[in-house]
Amino acid sequence: RREYILPDFRSGNLGQVKEREEEEGEENDIEMKEEQAGTEKVSTKKKMTKKAPKEDILELTNLRFLVPEVLFNPSDIGLPEAGIPETISQSIKMMEEPFADFMYRNIVFSGGNSNFPGLQDRVVNDLRHYAPIETTPGKIENNQEILGAWLGCKEFAAQGDYEQNVVTKGEYFEHGERACLLRFQY
Repeated sequence: RREYILPDFRSGNLGQVKEREEEEGEENDIEMKEEQAGTEKVSTKKKMTKKAPKEDILELTNLRFLVPEVLFNPSDIGLPEAGIPETISQSIKMMEEPFADFMYRNIVFSGGNSNFPGLQDRVVNDLRHYAPIETTPGKIENNQEILGAWLGCKEFAAQGDYEQNVVTKGEYFEHGERACLLRFQY
């Protein structure tokens, strides 16, 4: 069980996980108040949160583990979609054979969710079920996990041949998917 103090953007207070020492100290205070007043723990806790109206607290129990699990098994919440490893595998299987092995061995993680503890290793391990037997999935270390995709696109856009490697919005509206097929010769 952990408690999370929700962000309050009016005061500029960012959200944070309550430290365990603070939680244990509060529980001891609650138990002492219960003994003195003979009230239930829940009602005392409600009184305590009223004392500090600036903090909205969300108690996290097994949800800390279940929420990220939806990224792997969307069917757990009724979504008929593939999870991250299966989606990666489906994308790689659309490539020509020589490139597929390379792509399985060079997975790059980017974005805020890539910072979930254990997520990257879990994706690579789960990819083993989808990859060919002779292929060992792997990841590339990314020092810019949050901004990596943006930085890569920025570098790509700064290259001299940028115009030859993109389909403009006007071209797409005029020719649709065919514009991509002609430009990239698929």
